[in-house]
Amino acid sequence: MDPAGLCQGLTRWATQAGARVFEECPVTEIKTQETLLGGRRVTEVHTPRGVIKTNAVVNATGCWANDIAGLVGVKVPLAPMKHAYVVTEKIPGIENMPNVRDHDASVYLRLQGDALSVGGYEVNPIFLDRLDKDFSFGLYELDWDVFGAHIEGAINRVPVLERTGIKSTVCGPESFTPDHKPVMGEDPNVEGFFHCVGFNSSGMMLGGGCGDQMARWVLHGRPDLDMFGYDIRRYHPPLNTDKAWVAARSHESYAKNYSIVFPHDEPLAGRGQRKSAVHQELEDAGCVFQERHGWERPGWFASSPMPVLPYDWYGAYETTPSHAEDQYKALLFNDYTFDFPSHHHQAGLLWVLLVSLSHVKLVECMEKRVIQQECLACRKRVAIFDMSYFGKYFLTGPDAQKAADWIFSANMARQPGATIYTCMLNAKGGVEADLTVSVCEGGSGSACDPAFEGRGFYLAAGGAAALQNLAHVTKEIRKNKWNVSLLDHTDDMSLLSVQGRHSRTLLQELTSEDLGNDSFPFSSHKVITVAGHTVRALRVSFVGELGKTINPEKCYEGLSSELLKRLPARDTPLLPLATSWVSVRPGTLMFLPVEKN
Repeated sequence: MDPAGLCQGLTRWATQAGARVFEECPVTEIKTQETLLGGRRVTEVHTPRGVIKTNAVVNATGCWANDIAGLVGVKVPLAPMKHAYVVTEKIPGIENMPNVRDHDASVYLRLQGDALSVGGYEVNPIFLDRLDKDFSFGLYELDWDVFGAHIEGAINRVPVLERTGIKSTVCGPESFTPDHKPVMGEDPNVEGFFHCVGFNSSGMMLGGGCGDQMARWVLHGRPDLDMFGYDIRRYHPPLNTDKAWVAARSHESYAKNYSIVFPHDEPLAGRGQRKSAVHQELEDAGCVFQERHGWERPGWFASSPMPVLPYDWYGAYETTPSHAEDQYKALLFNDYTFDFPSHHHQAGLLWVLLVSLSHVKLVECMEKRVIQQECLACRKRVAIFDMSYFGKYFLTGPDAQKAADWIFSANMARQPGATIYTCMLNAKGGVEADLTVSVCEGGSGSACDPAFEGRGFYLAAGGAAALQNLAHVTKEIRKNKWNVSLLDHTDDMSLLSVQGRHSRTLLQELTSEDLGNDSFPFSSHKVITVAGHTVRALRVSFVGELGKTINPEKCYEGLSSELLKRLPARDTPLLPLATSWVSVRPGTLMFLPVEKN
């Protein structure tokens, strides 16, 4: 496909449909106007040729994306790097050869007439600090020390290349992102400012479909397809401005571009950005962490601590030698499979055989089955889930009830103290999120019990999509001009889920509040004192067992230890509790509810 011809064809079609194209017309300023909840919206674009009044701007400027985004005070998480390919001399008989991609060598060979173009993704790419504004069609001298690995891989796959000359080299700037996916969608803080950048050298491949969805995003407020994997709201906003985080994560995704994508892969770069109050306790207990939206969340538990080490850039540069030993990395590599990972493969098999196995046999096998141990701890005794990475928001103000009635699908006209498991829907009836919403009243002024007048609602939303959930609620508030406040207490509160048949007994020892069924029924919540700490306790369960989630302020030193030291009293000689903490996902919390449904 000829890129120049494609651009000309698209431009011709667009102008025939009424679009206007202005070349050599730089944007010098983008004016915005304040909206509700501290947001802004686009109103004007200034250029040397005049002012364009508009409510929508699409930033499709590639490596220069942050120059334009900076005009409205936001950052795009992308890192410009040098990216290259070479074109060989004529190779007799090559015309019918298919395009080849060698994943082991991280190299591709693409047919180009009677020659081949060769390129790939090296482990030591060259970063570009800043690009000149007039360098859009510029090229760099090829660094053969960096590119040489691709030539070696290509020769190994197509030996004739060892006797073939190089006709031309192409080395230019390209933008890469922390997860090797484009950055698209409306900015969560600036209404009408849309991102369409960071295509990671896949612009020709993704351009048609992404362009179609981008147009629908601008015209209708959302795409037709599920584009969350490309949506800028998948990133935690403070990380977008963290240059070191963006560089490290973009390097890893670049270097692993041709690696097989396994279901349980986790990044090694840019870790430890957001931690719960019990992070160190979890790490000491052998927690193997996963990363979601910047948070370190429990994945599963090993028999000894498995800390995530500082990123070593895979030893790619002289200043970044590889770690001599990295147990966390070794565990990840050990679980690179499309089957059940080794730490719960046998557990999955055992659940099928449980009917015919005796308890004595179960105990004999237990030490080998990590996820099984966690499931049994929750099913038969009591277990604690650290779910602090969830989004935690309070919707308050004179129009809070009106907003809740519109945004959530369930009946929200409930008495204070009710907790409702519900959905947020969009204009087409599609599901934006499922979450719990608790009807509450103003309180003492703490993070988990904020002071406000009238009715309010406490929202607890899934962590990986927390910003998307917040942005959806915010957009509906601005569109309908409701008089409300939306408080984000995600980083000010924790969320511990205490589940299992003994959970009530454990918690009752730490509070004077009656936790019985009559005074604390299912789907209700209260602000209570647990071990001397004020918490918002919700009686909800996603594992099919008796339990509560407790939401204290983030700094609650002593609360978790009070819970933990009471856990051994629930053990039995037959089923010793291997760990007090249990994993969130994709382990225990995923398996337990399936068995109950």
